Amino acid sequence: MATHTWTCGDWVEFVPLAAQDVLTGYILDLPTDTNVCKVYVPSQRKVFIVRREQLDASPQMLHLADIPALIDLSLDLRDEIWFEQLVSFEPHQCVNGDFRFLWIFLPLLSVFLFFV
Repeated sequence: MATHTWTCGDWVEFVPLAAQDVLTGYILDLPTDTNVCKVYVPSQRKVFIVRREQLDASPQMLHLADIPALIDLSLDLRDEIWFEQLVSFEPHQCVNGDFRFLWIFLPLLSVFLFFV
């Protein structure tokens, strides 16, 4: 894994000692006096203690499915501003990223409503 200067808030990947799956998480704490950091993994809803050598930069982006776990994290951290941002989050695209279904769905819906 590459040598990197990490900061709190960086998204990272690592493999836990007891598993083979790569996990993606968010750095919560980086004590300067130790070689470990705390990483929160939204998909697991857990905090892991990870050695810095195990960390790798994550190319993954945040997904809509991560929002509930991040809302929980903002509540745990008592971060009101972050909580408000997360609960008022509105995606700029449909969840599947495709609006084509609307061209089919809306006319069918109007026909259905006309006959009901």
